Amino acid sequence: MIGRPIIVCNEKGKWNKMFSCTDNKFVPRDYSDFPQGRMSGVYTFYPENTKFDVYCDMETAGFGWTVLQRIINGTIDFYRGWSDYKDGFGNLESEFWLGNSLFSTGNRNHNDMMFSTIDRDNDKSPGNCATTFKGAWWYNSCHLAYLNGEYLGGYYSTKPKGIVWAK
Repeated sequence: MIGRPIIVCNEKGKWNKMFSCTDNKFVPRDYSDFPQGRMSGVYTFYPENTKFDVYCDMETAGFGWTVLQRIINGTIDFYRGWSDYKDGFGNLESEFWLGNSLFSTGNRNHNDMMFSTIDRDNDKSPGNCATTFKGAWWYNSCHLAYLNGEYLGGYYSTKPKGIVWAK
């Protein structure tokens, strides 16, 4: 078979292998329910028995990336506490943190680092890396990569309190 099979919703609220049906409308579970060529933007997904909105990057590095964090110009302050990072904050159309409760990794990243915020110090440093560097992250002691730092508008040569991605 070439292409994707077309499935018609005929039973309100019934799930099948491709997507759910609500009032006979297409209800996507994830990116695989969309054809290639969609534009980046905010999409609503309905996995299992819930729904949530995410910003989908449909153009960078292939099709269908969920954007977990986005900083454009520093209008949203990322120097926040645990509950904000757990639930998410900002505006999906501009700057935001999607929310740790939606990540499958939750409090730990792939290097087994714990997520620290200004009010919950989980890093291995004697101080709180989140307060020292003004933003939450999966810190060790403290960081080589840090994408929630202060937006400083470009290159800076001072102690790294801004966004950092070291090789």
